[in-house]
Amino acid sequence: FVLAKIRLSFFNAFFGEKDPRPVGYLVEPGSHSP
Repeated sequence: FVLAKIRLSFFNAFFGEKDPRPVGYLVEPGSHSP
């Protein structure tokens, strides 16, 4: 998902790449596993 990648990169840059997992959950639920 291109949009997800862009959003993920944006959040990573914004939050300082702290934890991209919650972002992944918001953008693509089910893509990441807990």
